[in-house]
Amino acid sequence: MEETGDLDDNAAYVAAKLEQSFVEGRIKAIERTLECALAIEAIGLPDVAHIGSKVVVQEENREPEDFMIVGFSEANSRAGSISYETPLGKRCWSDTQEKKFS
Repeated sequence: MEETGDLDDNAAYVAAKLEQSFVEGRIKAIERTLECALAIEAIGLPDVAHIGSKVVVQEENREPEDFMIVGFSEANSRAGSISYETPLGKRCWSDTQEKKFS
């Protein structure tokens, strides 16, 4: 019975080490991202979409949806943010207010 206890303890240890390794890898990835990050100021015309702009998208026969244009790593359409690199983001990018496209 002592051996079973040792195996259970060993399995928990291995699982904890795997989780620690994953977390440390994630920390390193975030550190690399932060090393390359630049602060972006909202510049340009107020009626032109850019990173940080809030845009309203309304598909035909649907309710309007609000989105913020962000960089790729911040994008989460369910949370209301889209990357300027996505097809929808590209269409909004640098378009003027009240722009309609299909």
